[in-house]
Amino acid sequence: MKYSLIYDAIKREIGFKWDETSNERLENLYTFLQKRIDNTILGKTRKARGMRSYSTYKEYMIEKQGINLE
Repeated sequence: MKYSLIYDAIKREIGFKWDETSNERLENLYTFLQKRIDNTILGKTRKARGMRSYSTYKEYMIEKQGINLE
């Protein structure tokens, strides 16, 4: 995978660098990345089989960090 391609796509689509993302625009960034994942061959295959390719930020914080955001 060419990481510079996704980096440039983020800059073009969102309008800023991913590492300079403000907290207010974070949802736009991960929504964009989820769409990109879903449009890959593997993403489409997993989705057709009812499998997930990623977790939500909330799920990640609860499962990995033990932090409940509610």
